Amino acid sequence: MTTLLHQRLSDAGRVGDMDDLYAVLEQDLGVLEVEIVKQLLKVDTYLDQLQGREKRTLLHCAAMEGSIEVLDELIFNGNNSFRKLTVRKETVLHLALKHGQLETVKALLRWIEELEMKNLLSKKDLATLYCTLQPP
Repeated sequence: MTTLLHQRLSDAGRVGDMDDLYAVLEQDLGVLEVEIVKQLLKVDTYLDQLQGREKRTLLHCAAMEGSIEVLDELIFNGNNSFRKLTVRKETVLHLALKHGQLETVKALLRWIEELEMKNLLSKKDLATLYCTLQPP
């Protein structure tokens, strides 16, 4: 099944079929790989404007899955969906925390610092980060 999903995702990236792309990601976030993201960026450099189910962007999906390589590729190529919220008002950082992706959280915080976007951290992000990092 995963091979079929990889093929569908690759085909969607090659032809720019964003509906199929998000349909595949809804089945298995794990198929989102950096090479496929590179293909997508060649087709559409405005990937940060595209949202799938629950208004998630590819950056949201990468954060949830803990795919730092994909996350880095998207951000390096100008993906600006840090500020986009899902239908549940969750940010990229919040989703990474919620899904236990602490290495992804560190990577996001490095990007936020590098891009001088510290005002991006919402009160909800800071509260979630604080609670997550507290010892049991």
